[in-house]
Amino acid sequence: MPPPSTLIPIYGLVATFAGLTALLASLIVSSIPLWMASKLMGLRRSGFGNALLAVIVMPVLFTLAFFATMIFSPLNVVAGFLAALWGVKKIYDTGWLQALLLLMVSAIITLILTFILAALLKTVLMIP
Repeated sequence: MPPPSTLIPIYGLVATFAGLTALLASLIVSSIPLWMASKLMGLRRSGFGNALLAVIVMPVLFTLAFFATMIFSPLNVVAGFLAALWGVKKIYDTGWLQALLLLMVSAIITLILTFILAALLKTVLMIP
């Protein structure tokens, strides 16, 4: 067995690969409610790729707008939300109200899927 010092780079590669795999899986899973909402609303650009792009772009735009308005601290969250909403509006080629409705329907679908998953896990694991 090699000394432990030679195994450290291998563990680092495995941890990096596991982290990137977890990131990719979380992006895919978090795109599902947005994709379902866009299909439900009948949007023209309702592909899974658009949902994945929106899930990647929204946090970036939120963060940029949040830090850009650092001086006006009460408006940080509002500016971040409007920037994320603008990203959804541009990606799905909709109006402001339809983009807001898309995010609201996506949040409702997320809640429903969460309750279904919790019920399934409770049934499978027999948690009282």
